Amino acid sequence: WILQGLDLTKLTGTLADVDVRLFCGSCAGLLALSFIQAGRWRWVLNALQGSHSYSGALSNVLIGQFFNQTLPSTIGGDAMRVWLLHDRGMRLSLAFNSVLIDRLLALGALMVLGLCGLPWLVDFDPTYSAAWTVGGAGAVGLTGLACILVLDRLTSSFLRWRPVRALAGLSSDSRCVVIRSTAGLSALVVSLVIHCALALIVY
Repeated sequence: WILQGLDLTKLTGTLADVDVRLFCGSCAGLLALSFIQAGRWRWVLNALQGSHSYSGALSNVLIGQFFNQTLPSTIGGDAMRVWLLHDRGMRLSLAFNSVLIDRLLALGALMVLGLCGLPWLVDFDPTYSAAWTVGGAGAVGLTGLACILVLDRLTSSFLRWRPVRALAGLSSDSRCVVIRSTAGLSALVVSLVIHCALALIVY
């Protein structure tokens, strides 16, 4: 499926024009971001359940990155991270929530970055259409993330249903990370750094 519809002649020509130094620098930068991401996820894990080693978090992140690149989806790596944690003794729901919270913090940072960039976006698009789209999506997204923090307080009468109990567990675990520890703020700042660095690498 990887080679389906791929023009090998065009690909060969494109690769021949690549600046080797920039390519190697970009690869090194992407690898470095994996080390930073491992630290961010470790903060989340430690806020949820005791102490987790950096080496273990890094190993899981790198394995997840491999599966993200080789499977026809971008969630295969996250599924592997959950499975590896569960295989090492962590409760499945907690392992799942740790990965999801890590992703949600990264998403929240991306929304904050988008909102901070609105003044420049207005200069780029005087019609304000792009600014309204990005601003609206960011505001709705951040509101949704805030709702997750109190979801278990709003759904107590529906806890007899398993999916609702799972969402309530996510809400409680999210508060442990974001409100009851410094991990949430630290992870948010690191996520902003990761997004900016990734944009620079792609540029």
